[in-house]
Amino acid sequence: MATITEVFLLTCELGQTEKVRIALPNPHLKPILINPKLEFGSAIEVTTKNKRYDILKLLLNDNRTEKSEGFYWACYYGELKLVQELLDVHKVDPSLPNNLGLYVAAKGGYVDIVKRILLDERIDLPAHNNGALYAACLNGNEELVRILLADARVDPNFQNNFPIGIAAERGHMNIVKLLLVHPKINPNGFTFCTIFWPWTYRRFDIVKLLLSRMDLTFLQDVQPVHPSESKTADQSLAYIAKQMRIL
Repeated sequence: MATITEVFLLTCELGQTEKVRIALPNPHLKPILINPKLEFGSAIEVTTKNKRYDILKLLLNDNRTEKSEGFYWACYYGELKLVQELLDVHKVDPSLPNNLGLYVAAKGGYVDIVKRILLDERIDLPAHNNGALYAACLNGNEELVRILLADARVDPNFQNNFPIGIAAERGHMNIVKLLLVHPKINPNGFTFCTIFWPWTYRRFDIVKLLLSRMDLTFLQDVQPVHPSESKTADQSLAYIAKQMRIL
């Protein structure tokens, strides 16, 4: 026999608004209305996924429902109007929890949602491991990268230039070029991994570009050794630079 939770979820999924309205006062529904770990299968997630907007209004007006969860799923499923309503009407803080709404919107490529969220001063762009910029670079979304880099709060150097490293590894040349001209980027701060991973994936045009922006004079007296046999990162970097005819 189905539990009350299973029945309620199915009712939400099917868009049976009046049945949801009748069932909501039941105290046994509390576990499915409160979802701090943002797990799939909550009432808010199921309703947002299936675009049951009348039911969403009922759920969001219930004081047991976390509005921040509604914001997260609206960003996750690309529901711009719902994002706007949660920000403007329900006064949701878009930075909670841990700026995840911005991250999943960027990951999904929802440009308009990202633009709307960035209007809020509470957003911390480097949060969640620089998640928004990382996701845009990972997916090769040049438009999103431009939007994020135009925001003064962004830090493309975050975590040892990880955004440019992942863009280089994936072969997104245009994004690498965008990052290289950003005033906060310091090519001499690139780690060995910034060069090694795109070299491993044979992104040689990108490797040459990155190396050409670095001051490699410190490698002049270093013996080049293939990365599989080298004892230091400098030996490996010297090998790659020589192979690329940069050193």
